[in-house]
Amino acid sequence: VEVLSSVNPKTCEGGIAAEAEKPDCASIGEKDLDGDGWCSDLDCADGNPGVHPGGVETPNGIDDDCDGTTDEDPDFIPPPPGSGGAGCQGIDFLFVIDNSGSMGDEQSNLITSFPGFIDTIQSTVDTQDYNVMVVDSDASGFGSGSSSTSCSTINGKTECTCFPAPECCENICTAYGSGALCNGAPACNQPEPPDLDSCDNALGGGRIYSVYLDACFSAPPRYMTSLTPNVGDAFACVANVGTGGSGDEKVMEAMVKAVSPPLMAPGGCNAGFIREDAILVVTFITDESDGGSAGNPAGWKSALVTAKNGNEDGIFVLGIFGDPDTPGSACASGPFGPGDADEAPKLKQFLSSFGEKGQFCSVCSEDYSPCFASAVSGIDTTCEQFITE
Repeated sequence: VEVLSSVNPKTCEGGIAAEAEKPDCASIGEKDLDGDGWCSDLDCADGNPGVHPGGVETPNGIDDDCDGTTDEDPDFIPPPPGSGGAGCQGIDFLFVIDNSGSMGDEQSNLITSFPGFIDTIQSTVDTQDYNVMVVDSDASGFGSGSSSTSCSTINGKTECTCFPAPECCENICTAYGSGALCNGAPACNQPEPPDLDSCDNALGGGRIYSVYLDACFSAPPRYMTSLTPNVGDAFACVANVGTGGSGDEKVMEAMVKAVSPPLMAPGGCNAGFIREDAILVVTFITDESDGGSAGNPAGWKSALVTAKNGNEDGIFVLGIFGDPDTPGSACASGPFGPGDADEAPKLKQFLSSFGEKGQFCSVCSEDYSPCFASAVSGIDTTCEQFITE
């Protein structure tokens, strides 16, 4: 990184100081998550080794050299560090998805709606730098809870999907023989499952596998970035959290843990996800009232504000949950009928505490695309009004 020394404030002329040396991250107690030699506190995308102070700026819509701008002319002189400014430099998207037994249709709806959502974000919001992390609501660990198997036989060929994988495929192999497919692979010749670690089984830990234990993107970090190849496909994979989770959903507790120590501390499962110059956009989806989460709406909000260093203006929340208590609502009279989702007074209270930066959508809607489309305006405004110190 070259920095100007003795700049004339009237002519903007000045000498070029020596190139800054990379700090020894370990010696100062900082992390370098992507191994590029730049610590998390200086690296604006510490999950992408190609982005760091002194990186080569290319026309890709990304701030490759961490100077606060993208694709600028090579002769551009960035503002001095600490000068602050308006407008977010990135967006950190957190999706908290209920993975209990009644959420199959809702997860499919969410996955179908995501590509249009992220495309609209990219074309509307004045930043192309984003992180996307998915967590589920099951405090019992990955692959715990109920099991499920679904098979179909066409022209004598049996294809099945099941979880928890890959153990469930053994029964399919026994029942249908070596010609059957299980989760896309031969039932009797399943690939070795990955070695799950404590982060995979931590409530609030960013997911990197689908319910079938497919690796959705390379890790670390345990979240996607704007450089993740085919981010729409990666999201469709990791957001397929399944319906085998505990019926004692902990959606809000998972959200709180995801953005708090120890998961967010240096070296934690989600380290580096929340960035100081990015806004935090939380989307949670559930058809229950979330009576299982510890804490209360005020405490849940406080955790998000704390994660953003006390700056509530850097937070936007989209809640997708039930509204059967509202006459004429989707859950009262929609395609799934009354009783498809629970009333959720605490979730309503939590969401309303964010005012205009809290948006509600009914989990019983046939299509979430309009919901996400309307959220883009609020996210864009949040980004524009965000003040960095």
